[in-house]
Amino acid sequence: MGCCICVGSESSNYENGLTIGSSVSLTRSIVTSLDFKYSNSLSIPSTASRTQNESFSFYPLGMRGDEGFPIPNWSINWSGIEKWWIMDKLFKSISLSHGFNGEKSMSSKDENNDGYLSDDELQNELYSYNFSPIIGMTTKTRGRSPITFKVNYNHNQSITKIDESTERNHSSGITSSISFKKSGGLTIPIFFFRDFYIDNDIDFALNFNWETDRKLMTTIVVNDLAEFNEQSKNESWSLKPNITYSFTRWVNGNFYFVYGVKENKTTGRNEEKDFGFSMNIKIQG
Repeated sequence: MGCCICVGSESSNYENGLTIGSSVSLTRSIVTSLDFKYSNSLSIPSTASRTQNESFSFYPLGMRGDEGFPIPNWSINWSGIEKWWIMDKLFKSISLSHGFNGEKSMSSKDENNDGYLSDDELQNELYSYNFSPIIGMTTKTRGRSPITFKVNYNHNQSITKIDESTERNHSSGITSSISFKKSGGLTIPIFFFRDFYIDNDIDFALNFNWETDRKLMTTIVVNDLAEFNEQSKNESWSLKPNITYSFTRWVNGNFYFVYGVKENKTTGRNEEKDFGFSMNIKIQG
């Protein structure tokens, strides 16, 4: 005769959050939005220490991010700038944009499982902010073949704080493009018959991207970025022209070329070159 006693294990998870937001039109052409976010989660496993995660909207400041303050995220969109001065003679539309999103998150553990989470049990703190973009602009010119220009400059940063150690990650980037479309055609006169017209549409785009990122670390509390150790640094940029064409509805294709440079603190400088083209011919029986 045997006897077996089975003990079941249980775990519980609790989550709650709050988001407060609003959108305000300062003028007919300037629209702003604000939102503040808060979230809290508690995990109570049956055999391990309970953990709590808390996060809310925050603007980090200082070497470790903890000198900042709670603040709503925001975005601003400004259109109709082409109406200023004589810019409407050249531009059909001009708009600017700006956005910010920041957060502070904390992870705590209750080693004694007594239900009380104190500052001494704080495991780590993470601070981050994203300017997406710091400034962005979109313009479109007037004319039969308008030119569209777009550019965005973004900047992101994250700071991880564990005891006296600090890790900072910085990244910045620019994305831009110039594009225009030329529509037209070719008329071929045919003797004794109606003239033959061939559609000929061309889309041209030129894209330029630039990006850099750095990782800085220190195991002690410092007061200046120069006192951090640079763990990695990467920088890259690329230029890509692209042409898409169509001759009637039967033939279309594209041609592109890519040239870029990547620089890494460890591997050095590398160049990238690439080109290609394609053609599609539709056959209908």
